[in-house]
Amino acid sequence: MIKNELLMDAKPGLNLATFCNEAYTDPWGEKVVKDSIMKNFIDHTEYPGTNLAEKRSTRMLAKELGTQFDEKAPAHKQEEAAQALYGTATIGSSEAVMLGLIAHKFIWNLKQRVLLDNSDTLGIKVDARDRPVVLMSSQVHGCWDKFCRYYDATSLYIEVDGSPYAIHDGDIVKKVLETEIEDPVSPYAKQIRTAMGYKPGTQKGRCIVELVMAVGTCVGTTFTGNSDNVPAIDDAVDNFCLEQNKQYSDEQQQQFNELYQQEYARLYPQQPAPKRIPEIMDIPVHIDAASAGFVLMFSSSGSAIPFNFKDCPKRVLSINVSNHKFGMTFTGMGSAIFKDSSVVDPSLVYNIAYLGGSFDDYTVNFSRGSAMIVMQYYNFLRFGRRGYRDIMDNCVENSRWFVKQLELNPKLSQHFTNVSNIDISGENERMELPIIALTWTDPDNKPSWDLVDMPDKLAQSGWVVPAYNIRVHTPEDTDGIQFLRIVVQQVVTRDKLNTLLQSMEVALSQLDDSGTRQTKRLIKALLAP
Repeated sequence: MIKNELLMDAKPGLNLATFCNEAYTDPWGEKVVKDSIMKNFIDHTEYPGTNLAEKRSTRMLAKELGTQFDEKAPAHKQEEAAQALYGTATIGSSEAVMLGLIAHKFIWNLKQRVLLDNSDTLGIKVDARDRPVVLMSSQVHGCWDKFCRYYDATSLYIEVDGSPYAIHDGDIVKKVLETEIEDPVSPYAKQIRTAMGYKPGTQKGRCIVELVMAVGTCVGTTFTGNSDNVPAIDDAVDNFCLEQNKQYSDEQQQQFNELYQQEYARLYPQQPAPKRIPEIMDIPVHIDAASAGFVLMFSSSGSAIPFNFKDCPKRVLSINVSNHKFGMTFTGMGSAIFKDSSVVDPSLVYNIAYLGGSFDDYTVNFSRGSAMIVMQYYNFLRFGRRGYRDIMDNCVENSRWFVKQLELNPKLSQHFTNVSNIDISGENERMELPIIALTWTDPDNKPSWDLVDMPDKLAQSGWVVPAYNIRVHTPEDTDGIQFLRIVVQQVVTRDKLNTLLQSMEVALSQLDDSGTRQTKRLIKALLAP
């Protein structure tokens, strides 16, 4: 009965909407999943081998992303199990984003507490109604908005309403940071005043930067596959913070450091002195690399979109990647990776001592399956860096081929144009990610039918291709232009893409014919006596 009901589901191999790997593993990968499917990962003492698989996979990712390790590479299993926290496996990238932001919010909260209690002593103006702000592009995934709602932070979205559908210049971020809260014209200032409930005229001399707990960036957005210019944003945030901190004397900063340590010791007496003490104006950057992280880490051309800790060495402190996308596990695996062991304060790391042993944990979830963690470890050993490179290169090359064939097809190119993977420097066009976003070639002369009609026609041939409106103001709005998106995973071959092109041609003919008939009927009805 259940099997019959599931026949209505789409075929995973024809699902070009999802970023998640739903269609591929080899027989040995299947076996390691089956062997681990009953194990609860949190039981580290009962399953030490699974715990080591997670530690090793996380360290491999951290090494690829440029994490700065305190110690040398572990020489034996005991050292591997006891290494400092440089990252953690998660249920997916949504949890990984939240873990990064939780770490940054902890620092902001404690800093704000110190400033609020010692405002007169330090000579720094703060307000009891201040709340932490996450500054980010409107193109971020919905999980960023979830974090702000669930963890009492204020979301401030930078409007993105045109190509390249990403934050291509660090000055864009700087202009928002330096905006005065009392600015009567700025929509960002108005949003802040409304969110905080400030009374008119009470925030003179204060700027938005004073409230920002983190700047969010994205490489490979969900909507178009374009990327924020993270190095430029990293530089802009760092330069602005350095400039802002010049207004505080060395004595003020020293006094703040002492007060911060005192407050930390009072709140967390069981912890040693904090490794990380923020500056008075201190804004970290988090990179959401869910869609693009694995591709950029391993593909031959990945360096064209710099995003790791080495490429962005100043303010980028945390990165999330999605293992169940191009890491090629099945759904249920992501990773949060940190620049060094000081990013996550020890007071956020739980010591769990009631499962037959004692171990540390930094996750939002508690219980979770082990299968995807072991599958990722298997994939790393099975494919290695070279294998991942070959697979990622193939996905990117197939994407380039598809776009080229679409451009050479008179019928398709008359209707559609690709806007994904636009060069953030604006110097040339490129295709470095296997994400294709198509919109109208000529929006002013588009056909009578709607772009959302195309997925319905393609579904008749089994394809799953989503259509949606780009987000301009927030991840929830639908004000922007329409797109079709195609994700080219490792199971999407050129033969399959060629068949898709043929299906699109057939669908176009049917939709154009239908639109023509509807137009004729409408004209006839209007002219009828």
